[in-house]
Amino acid sequence: TTTTTTTFSVVFDRPSWVEPVDVTLANGLTTRLTFSVVAPSLSEMVLLRARFVADKQVDTNPSSFTQHAILMYDAGARQLMTRDKYPGLPHFETGASDDLGFADVLFLSEANVYYPNQTQVAVFDRYLERFLFPPRGGLQSRTDFGVKRWAEPPSVSCPCPSLNLNNPCCGSNTDRSYNYPHVINLWFNAYRLCRLYPELDMVHSGNRTVYLERAFLTAQAFFMLPMWGNGSWALGNMGESVFPLLAQALLDENMAAQHAVLWGWWRAKAVGFAARPYPYGSEISEDTTAFEAVYALASTTGHAGLMRRSIAANLATRGGRAPDFKHYGSDVRCFGDTDYQLSYMTALGALALLAYATGNTTSTAAVELLPVTMGALVAQWSSVNCGQVHPTTDLGTVGWVLNHQLFDQGATADWSADPSITVNALTGEAGLGLFGALRASAAVLSLHPLNASALVCYHCDVDALGMPGQNEGDAAAVAQVARTTADLGNAVMTERKNATSLRVDDANSRVLCVSPHDALRQRLWVVLPQLGPASLLVKMDRDYMQRVCLEQQAGDHGIGVTHVSVQLGARPVVGTVSPLPFHRATATIGGGLEGDFAMTYNGQPFANLTFALGETQTVTFPNIDSADMSNFALNKRT
Repeated sequence: TTTTTTTFSVVFDRPSWVEPVDVTLANGLTTRLTFSVVAPSLSEMVLLRARFVADKQVDTNPSSFTQHAILMYDAGARQLMTRDKYPGLPHFETGASDDLGFADVLFLSEANVYYPNQTQVAVFDRYLERFLFPPRGGLQSRTDFGVKRWAEPPSVSCPCPSLNLNNPCCGSNTDRSYNYPHVINLWFNAYRLCRLYPELDMVHSGNRTVYLERAFLTAQAFFMLPMWGNGSWALGNMGESVFPLLAQALLDENMAAQHAVLWGWWRAKAVGFAARPYPYGSEISEDTTAFEAVYALASTTGHAGLMRRSIAANLATRGGRAPDFKHYGSDVRCFGDTDYQLSYMTALGALALLAYATGNTTSTAAVELLPVTMGALVAQWSSVNCGQVHPTTDLGTVGWVLNHQLFDQGATADWSADPSITVNALTGEAGLGLFGALRASAAVLSLHPLNASALVCYHCDVDALGMPGQNEGDAAAVAQVARTTADLGNAVMTERKNATSLRVDDANSRVLCVSPHDALRQRLWVVLPQLGPASLLVKMDRDYMQRVCLEQQAGDHGIGVTHVSVQLGARPVVGTVSPLPFHRATATIGGGLEGDFAMTYNGQPFANLTFALGETQTVTFPNIDSADMSNFALNKRT
């Protein structure tokens, strides 16, 4: 049989909740593809949502016990969900804690790590220092670093004999394990902001390790304080994938003693999970909240069996690859595929799927896994209002979940506090998913799942240059094409940078140039089996990548990458009173590189690097022009 692959590009001219596209095949059969159309670029969606959180979801009432907290928003009533306006809700929903209370501040902090804005950082800083961790009466204790179940007015001081989510006395309990990774991520993001952007004004800007110490002490409380259901050790808690990142940061800041203690807890938890037949439990049976944490446990401690089982469970609760945005990669709860879709675990759980796919390049399963993974990482952005849900009201708010059953029966998209309506009007836990979408956001170049001789570029465009057999007499000229990234294909990049289209080209091209257009443009994975068992990673911690070119050549061990060139763009710090003309940035490169490479920066010799297959190297550029473009390249030594 002969398989013919035809590629079509579909362009929409405005945000729209549902755009059906009917494709009629040669045999007369018709299939319908259903798209949700958001703003022209995912980066615009990030900025839109962050601006809304900072402008509309902060409690600014000086007499409120949740002043400076970031609360849920009700787009149906167009108001912040404070205790006085919603007295009938369980107290944890209006107490600025639990997953509902941490979701949007987590997103705001993560968004500013990539798109720093001094005004928004000030909102985050006030949240940390005046609500979460003030000198007295905060949500987090300054002694044992316990995190309350939820906040209550200072006048509430009474025992909680048994947990009751409507009993104000129970708010001061510090036994909800799920709260702790959220707070660890908040302190860790405060550290990242100070490390990446010293020009930002925060309370501890001049001493960033204060935030790292608080993250560690919160982790200590997580593992040492008594938790409901022994949750620290028995459950996978959302956001626990931060622990390996925190451990590395402790090493980087010469906090080796804290690193050793943290890693001891982490490894002990992994051993316990690996011995369990079904290590996926959550606090309630229908939740899918454990997959991100369990995979992080397994993959960083050498438990391959646990890693595979967690991925199998993760995939079993996915909506698959149905040609419909609301089923494409969404996590599926016990309600089936007609209710509670595009929840926060759609993207947060996909963190694990992406890590698995990029770590198994020689497996056909990895190539087959990428479509559902990349779909899951962007699907939840369709619930952020950029005009497709309501054209003028509350641009930037987000719907908690989607009800597909009513949607499929023709319900219209509108904001409502009634969860039976298509889009839930409350922001709810949606921010946890968007936080995960940013943590994992990447462009990925891989083989097409239906055509192994073609490429597909997820959240990027790819141009193939110098096919095998062409220009063989002028290899230097071909290589130079790859290196001239500032001019090559600029028209294509400009025209297509905001599209989420796919480009298919010959997988054996000698030179491949990729233009990312994911939400961040800071991470590129190249997952090509012909390049060996390890994925190639190019990652920036501060600036963004405009274009990355790779040159492939046959060598002693098959096809290998012999040249990498990266064109960078500087991302400004918005609103700072003391902008820096130059800044530091760090690049992480490797995985799919092997041998000795010479690195240049802006055309000048910079470093010599030696890679073992599967190994990455981190390089810091100390003086990047904050107002201009720059570039670096690696050339393999012969």
